[in-house]
Amino acid sequence: MEHLGRVIDRVVTEKPVDAYGFVEVLSRLVKESAAPKDAPVATQEEITSRADYSNKVMVLNKVPTDGEPGAEDGAAIPVCAIPDFMEEAELISWAGVGFGDVESYKITCSLRNMAAKVGNDAGFSKVRFWVKIQGSEKDYYVAEAQLEGGGRRTRG
Repeated sequence: MEHLGRVIDRVVTEKPVDAYGFVEVLSRLVKESAAPKDAPVATQEEITSRADYSNKVMVLNKVPTDGEPGAEDGAAIPVCAIPDFMEEAELISWAGVGFGDVESYKITCSLRNMAAKVGNDAGFSKVRFWVKIQGSEKDYYVAEAQLEGGGRRTRG
């Protein structure tokens, strides 16, 4: 009964398109994911690297706020126009390509933060994601910005 409960929890959280067809696969995954008693313990170095990564992600998730005196605490900075990248990524995924939910959310947050930091000072009226370039050592994301006068500028 406990195993069946875990399988049902997994179906509810993952919401597969054909849950009935995947019951056997999910059952196997639940059995395999049960940690053995002698599971390896994370080292202090691994814990530190995970904490560093979590801190970087938390900074990315913060909504840009105006730190000027006299502004309300937590008042959002007015930024230039940013399209809903999560919606665009969902449309792209219908074609069989895309970034996945987590990476799409990170791109959305990055665009918002970039528009708040650079957009107002540079006179951008619109910022949008343009392309991801996969490099041999790391990936590069390029955003396209439209200037108030109508010109365009790309920024990596």
